[in-house]
Amino acid sequence: KDLVEQIKLTSLELFLKSPSDGSFSFLDEVELFINADGLDEKRIAFKFNIPDNIGKNLVMDVSEEDLQAYVKKEAFKIRLRVETDELISRDHILDCKSTFFIDAKLKK
Repeated sequence: KDLVEQIKLTSLELFLKSPSDGSFSFLDEVELFINADGLDEKRIAFKFNIPDNIGKNLVMDVSEEDLQAYVKKEAFKIRLRVETDELISRDHILDCKSTFFIDAKLKK
């Protein structure tokens, strides 16, 4: 990790695994934040005004913040903030696919 000079989240997509007849239509807004000791919390991904016909996949907008300071810490925390526009009565299980750009120097 000492060789890493830059890390950026370049894409983030959420997939609804269950319930099988569910969708992300209950969401109005979603934001993902990263935090670590001694560093300010940063929003790294978000989606606002989510349409009711969104389906089971949600492609989030990413902030492209440099995350290398957070990753180099002993630990970091991820926080998700959601705002809903309808009530759901069942658990929803999600998968997440994320892609990162990592710039690191090569050791000689």
